Amino acid sequence: MDVFSLRDSVVEEYRRFATSFTTIHAQDIRRQVGAIYAEGRFWPEPLIQINPSYKAGLSLDALIAGGALHPRIPDIFRIHGLPVSLHKHQEQSIVMAAHGESYVVTTRHPS
Repeated sequence: MDVFSLRDSVVEEYRRFATSFTTIHAQDIRRQVGAIYAEGRFWPEPLIQINPSYKAGLSLDALIAGGALHPRIPDIFRIHGLPVSLHKHQEQSIVMAAHGESYVVTTRHPS
């Protein structure tokens, strides 16, 4: 899978969706909005990090204390009876989701 092509495809599909339901009749405003879309302001460049040794993230308890997770999460996500440990990219994704932000995370376990 080419994640860069996937990202471009997702962004293009979202751009078509976002621009499909509004018709701007005023030429000057249409130009301004078109310029804003052309800048890519609504779909930033991807953050790419290559690190086969994933950095440890906060604990589930810390994310619960910070309000990013429901208190019952450790009861659900367990491995051999213990709460799961998070990696930094997983922690960041949870925090982004808790703030209503969009994100895409891809992870390939080193084999």
